[in-house]
Amino acid sequence: MMNTTDNGEAKKEMPEFQSHKKVWALKIKEITFNPSDSEEVDPTEGVTLIFEEEGYAPLIVDAAYRNKHEPQVGGYYVVYADGYRSWSPADVFEEGYSPILEDKATPPEVVEEKLTGDDAPPSQSRVKT
Repeated sequence: MMNTTDNGEAKKEMPEFQSHKKVWALKIKEITFNPSDSEEVDPTEGVTLIFEEEGYAPLIVDAAYRNKHEPQVGGYYVVYADGYRSWSPADVFEEGYSPILEDKATPPEVVEEKLTGDDAPPSQSRVKT
């Protein structure tokens, strides 16, 4: 990508980088708004993310996550190695990441996503940004 001046002349090409991060991610199949007393969507309420991959419980994310990342169906819920949680559009995510097919232990930061049904402790049912 070229950096240009106001008159369109090229100055210098920007340095190029390639990602080498390892992340954990699930593709979002559905987003449900958490019930409230109002019929309208409340921006102070979180949402529940339902994933395409089987074996993962729906995940409630708080309003801060929802408002910051604005997750959408078809995109990915992403957890980085340092625990930071984000959202990525499918095309961007799939262009930048390939699945790691080795069978490795689930890191503690994402155990809450693995829990299903009654196994999920209430303290792990919400995600903070």
